[in-house]
Amino acid sequence: MTTRNGSVTRPQARANGSKWHDRYPHLDRGPIAAEVFTSAEQFEREREHIFKKVWLNVGRLEQIPNPGDYLVKDIAAWLNR
Repeated sequence: MTTRNGSVTRPQARANGSKWHDRYPHLDRGPIAAEVFTSAEQFEREREHIFKKVWLNVGRLEQIPNPGDYLVKDIAAWLNR
């Protein structure tokens, strides 16, 4: 983190001294398996449990400057279903 005077500080530990990996030991700290990024089953789980539940930024305000304007984007992740 950078302070107002430009110096860099390290993030502080939580009040109880725990770090992120200490609070979530089931997530492990080792390398992530390549299958997480290449598995069709994992991708389907992400589509169902992440991408259907959160907003996706697909454009900028400048692309819809007037009331009533709209923007349509085809997202390949949904077209291949």
